[in-house]
Amino acid sequence: MSRKMTNRQRVLAVLNGERPDKVPFTIYDWKIPWGYDKRKLCERGLVMMERYAGCRAEYPHCEFTMLTYTENGRKYEREIIKTPKGEISSLFMPGTTCNVRKQIEYWIRSEADYEPLIYWVNDTTYYPAYEEVEAAREALGEDGFVWLWTDYSPLQKIMLQLIGLERYPYELFDHADLLWALYDALRDRDRRKYPIVAKAPVEVIQSDANHIACYLGRDMFVNKVLPCVEEAAEVLHTEGKLQSIHVDGNNAIWAADLARSSVDIIEAFTPAPDTDMTMAEAREIFRDKIMWTNFPSSLHLQPAERIREAAREILESIQSGDRFLMAVTEDVPPWSWRTSLNAIQDAIDICGTFR
Repeated sequence: MSRKMTNRQRVLAVLNGERPDKVPFTIYDWKIPWGYDKRKLCERGLVMMERYAGCRAEYPHCEFTMLTYTENGRKYEREIIKTPKGEISSLFMPGTTCNVRKQIEYWIRSEADYEPLIYWVNDTTYYPAYEEVEAAREALGEDGFVWLWTDYSPLQKIMLQLIGLERYPYELFDHADLLWALYDALRDRDRRKYPIVAKAPVEVIQSDANHIACYLGRDMFVNKVLPCVEEAAEVLHTEGKLQSIHVDGNNAIWAADLARSSVDIIEAFTPAPDTDMTMAEAREIFRDKIMWTNFPSSLHLQPAERIREAAREILESIQSGDRFLMAVTEDVPPWSWRTSLNAIQDAIDICGTFR
């Protein structure tokens, strides 16, 4: 009979290619509030996941300002960057969903914004920030697991944070040379960052996230996203780190390409009914990867028995207990997380326990 493991030990067992005593069940720590129910879930095996940057950035030739104001009862935050090449700004609405800021205006709103933005990117200097990582590991102890999030890859950052999805196609058509110059600057910046984060005291480093299949398309994913992820993987693997990529949407369009990549962990993969791949299909195509699977968000709204049934179906599809972790990586409604997370843990205790 295998020995009883701690929450952290279960995660490490999977990452090291070993079979844990039962399937690890993880959640981003900030997804549910601390209190009695969270404490009991942790005691049942729910692993608290905390993430950090592993480095800090300084911009010696740029000046940063934030203006906070209220308009029509809403709070807004305007970030302003002054560079020798001009001034750019972005507008946010804080605390809209799970305390995440909603971006109202993006950094690039005209052709003139490219030059100062590229200057800001090129002005970035990175330094190690390992102290907070070590402090978090010590504070969490055996209850949780600490990993790094390095930011979006260049094209993802451009689309999701710098230009926005609505404007991106127009910029790609009207100012392709400037857009790809920005892409190159971001890629060069990542080349300065990864040697630093690769030495951080963690086992897992996440390189990219949130790809939208119907918007990005396979060609852009293969030609502009994966090469950056591969570059990062080479540096991370040199330091013995595992590379993760957060793929929480539809993945069938590029599943074979991702399966051939150097990525170690397919994190936040969400099976049907929320996406276009079942757990069995994913396990087959990603057979050489660690699957860190997000429980389908839509099912959190179901009764406890349906949630237990869905969790059992996922567990029965993984074929074995190695290279698999169950997770909640997306928001859970505040009125349902107690029922849902306990039901998932019930299924793991019954179907995901190994002797």
